[in-house]
Amino acid sequence: MKSTHTFSVSFFLKKDKAKNGKAPLFARITVDGAFTDISTKQRVYTSTWNQGKQTLSGNGAEELMVREKMRLLVNNLNNAYNDLRHENKAVNAELIKARVEGRDKDLCSLNFLMNYHNVELASC
Repeated sequence: MKSTHTFSVSFFLKKDKAKNGKAPLFARITVDGAFTDISTKQRVYTSTWNQGKQTLSGNGAEELMVREKMRLLVNNLNNAYNDLRHENKAVNAELIKARVEGRDKDLCSLNFLMNYHNVELASC
């Protein structure tokens, strides 16, 4: 299936939120030029971050853990993008973020459960 979308994932530090030499690491999801940011929930030393390569220098346990989490996040984002394409749904950065965060499924929402209860179980 040929895609008509451009899709990319990049990482960056929010240095304006840095404390004690550590800044939060974010991933930027870009689809067709529109983007949204997603937090990796990791703080890394600004001195070890290489923005050109979008990775951490060093081989300490913390750096290895952060690199592994970055790899897993990229895999999850790619899977969400591919799933949306194969389901013939609209593809944009917000929908990919929602899919990765688990916010796109109505089956687990409280509203869905309340509606199900009111409609399906009311006739009993």
